[in-house]
Amino acid sequence: MVEDYFQTVFMQWNIKENYSWYSQQETPNAGWEDGIFNNSNEGAIALDDIIFDRGLYENNSLRYAIRNEGCHLTSIAMILANMDQYSDYRYDVRSARSGNIFSDPYVLAMANLNLTDWSTAADGILSGNGNFSNPMLAVYPYIYDVFDITIEKYTQSDGFPTGKRDKAQEITNLLEDYPQGILIRYSGHSAVVVSSTYTASTPYDEIDDCFIVFDPGKSDPADGNYVTIRRSNRSISDIESLYFITAN
Repeated sequence: MVEDYFQTVFMQWNIKENYSWYSQQETPNAGWEDGIFNNSNEGAIALDDIIFDRGLYENNSLRYAIRNEGCHLTSIAMILANMDQYSDYRYDVRSARSGNIFSDPYVLAMANLNLTDWSTAADGILSGNGNFSNPMLAVYPYIYDVFDITIEKYTQSDGFPTGKRDKAQEITNLLEDYPQGILIRYSGHSAVVVSSTYTASTPYDEIDDCFIVFDPGKSDPADGNYVTIRRSNRSISDIESLYFITAN
């Protein structure tokens, strides 16, 4: 069971109702920064010690970049974790091990850099010909090279509604087809919605209490781990687009 694996390996990984939550923030509740048994592996390196040598985050760490702008990649990582998705064969600097790595924000960030050899990060420098202009801006073909998945975007130009009730009904309907969760995009932030109790008879002022989300931007699980969208200080009205992630 994936749950058993993570209770053993990521002792602070949070799980509710078989869904995952990763925080992009600097917090002991984030559950992924140090990787698998990082402290017991000779040669393992922490993400704070991996520095970009060029681009938007030049002279800053990978951990800093994820904390600053990693909400979208972290949201993708949560959905892939819900889908029990592993990367293809890669080197994990956090554990100094090679293999298929379970989806988490670090793995998505590395995939998004489009680096051929992930082991070079063990030197503490992120270099090469990867996506360095803004390494947190998702480039889906790079992610497809590491995970056998497809990501589809659904915007207002595609027919995503503008009204709050219409958005609520559309998301409710779509969740039946995407039980692993749907990535929701606000202006400048991403999260994952996983369930809805909304019906046409739901009072308008209670709509935001009907949707359960996982918000990577929160450092406290009480605000981001399996909470209503209202608890996360957002609203269904704020959602601008959706992303659907499926396995090939």
